[in-house]
Amino acid sequence: FQLEHLLELHLPKLAIHLARLDLQPFLYATSWFVTLLVNFLPESDATIAMDQLVTALSCAHTLPPTPCEVDTSSTTNMNDR
Repeated sequence: FQLEHLLELHLPKLAIHLARLDLQPFLYATSWFVTLLVNFLPESDATIAMDQLVTALSCAHTLPPTPCEVDTSSTTNMNDR
């Protein structure tokens, strides 16, 4: 929903085009974010971010909805650098 709103606000023609094609943001946004991660973050930070993204996506698909616990003790916090 938030990405869709941002598209409407900043790229209205693209938002209209994608809506006419019935393309929801979840169909393409993951690829965009992965591309941003691997092209603009240092490899170590991108690895951590990808691990967290995959964990979040897998937790979102668990049934019944339960909070996922992520063990981050072995990872480095990107803000600690």
